[in-house]
Amino acid sequence: MTRFTVAVIGTGPEPDNIVWGESAAMAYRHGEAYEGLSQCDLVGCADIVRENAEAFADEFDIADENVYEDYQEMLHAVEPDVVSICTPVPTHAELVIGAAETEVPRAIHCEKPMADTWADCKRMADAADDHGVQLTFNHQRRFSPQWQEATRLLEDGVVGDVERVEMGEGDVDMQACGSRRRRRLAHLRARYARRSRGVDRHRCRVPRVVVTTVKRSRPSQ
Repeated sequence: MTRFTVAVIGTGPEPDNIVWGESAAMAYRHGEAYEGLSQCDLVGCADIVRENAEAFADEFDIADENVYEDYQEMLHAVEPDVVSICTPVPTHAELVIGAAETEVPRAIHCEKPMADTWADCKRMADAADDHGVQLTFNHQRRFSPQWQEATRLLEDGVVGDVERVEMGEGDVDMQACGSRRRRRLAHLRARYARRSRGVDRHRCRVPRVVVTTVKRSRPSQ
């Protein structure tokens, strides 16, 4: 089995200190996912706030010498096969292009959304093509059973042509999560509950987005 070394750019703060709009600590979710893949070894990380990078390294057993503030220095020193970019959206283009231009990683996996302008999206794709780097984005819901079943129904013509997709919220299935994820979800729920004293319980749920309704035209005969 082929093994891959992985590094993370933009660790952000610890999940207990999420600052929405600045950092959602998505690097920790990437780290958990890589830990669950037997063919991946998480070997390096970089963040402009060194203590954030050090905390991430402690969480995922990354060697001290592989913790950096400069992401390009980290890439050249650690030489990972794959790099995850988990920084705020306005920085995606600069970091993806910069990482591709080092010609170190074989693949770059960037958090969503891709960028904040169409021009930057094209620049990122062009840079990846020019330097032979596989570029992917973290639209992970397409792999969930609910989304795949909806796709199958559409491809098989069961529901006809899509005219509109509606979204809803629901509780996360705690038993389907790993132990680390369950602890963090429990922490989030407790925090929401503290902030929502006297508010209906349904407002304290951790949301999960699912496809609930597909408005359809009449299927072809």
